Amino acid sequence: MMTLKEKIIRTVILMKVEVNLMGLCCSVPQLIVYSKLKKMKEGDLLDIIVEKGSSQEHDIMMVLQKFGFRTEVSEKDDCRRYLVHVGDLGEITSSFT
Repeated sequence: MMTLKEKIIRTVILMKVEVNLMGLCCSVPQLIVYSKLKKMKEGDLLDIIVEKGSSQEHDIMMVLQKFGFRTEVSEKDDCRRYLVHVGDLGEITSSFT
């Protein structure tokens, strides 16, 4: 269990990792995201970029559902971003219609 001081320090020292999976196929995107999430600590952010409606997006969704972390989804043009809040259990929410 973390002390209050450790929680404050951890909140200030936040790591954000961006993973651009555009153009990758098969199990590579899934393995990259799984590996990153296993190595990250509570409070870190993982920003995942995928092609909208692709098989890689489907595979990523399965990994995100397995971990169950709160995830914000946004899109621009043909890309979709998943911002994963590591350690924060919650739902996947979108900012588009």
